[in-house]
Amino acid sequence: MLPLGLNPKPQDLLCLRTGYYDEARNVAASSRVSHHFAAQLSEWIATGGMVSPETAASASEECEKLRIGDRVGRAAYDEKKLLLYAIISVLDDGYSPDSLDDLQVYLNKFEPSYYTKNGKDPLVYPYVLLLGIQLLPAVLYLSKDMGDEGYSIDAVHISIVLADHGILSANAGAGQTLGVMDAFAEASSIIRQYGSVYLRPDNLSIALEYYAHAAAAEGGGQLS
Repeated sequence: MLPLGLNPKPQDLLCLRTGYYDEARNVAASSRVSHHFAAQLSEWIATGGMVSPETAASASEECEKLRIGDRVGRAAYDEKKLLLYAIISVLDDGYSPDSLDDLQVYLNKFEPSYYTKNGKDPLVYPYVLLLGIQLLPAVLYLSKDMGDEGYSIDAVHISIVLADHGILSANAGAGQTLGVMDAFAEASSIIRQYGSVYLRPDNLSIALEYYAHAAAAEGGGQLS
């Protein structure tokens, strides 16, 4: 389904750029505006772009018409000024790009309740932590008891994945003083605590599996 209100040529471009070649042909064939180049478009699709010289010349002429038409009514710009602005923009010695630590410090200025709207959207805060590469804080937050949604179980399995790939301590987060092994120890504790729930005669194999994951996490991860 194509967005309503698009002119046929933008529709064709959208279809081609996203790989919907049959749809592009249908748009061209069904439109009075673009019907004249439907055959050219079909040839281009069928030959993988290796069209005949006649088709190439016709397409170039069409593109030139579009280019000229696009410039009609466009505001004029002073090219020298634009060049000057471009030069100045990269010569600002006082500018330094924000770092990941800067981002984390800014995000951590707000309490978790700010992101979760006082608990109405409990997953927003861990999302923010994960997107800010504060992996361990995100896992620790999810591991807390937040009702009956099972987020603590998610924390266990996220811990296993992150620890297995050795990235749990990639960035503990701004203001965090945990070392590499401390981060893995935290993850191991979360996994082991969950595994202990299955320490019953009929579930010992499950408990053993989680205890193995916990040991692997504490050792730096199974895959690291």
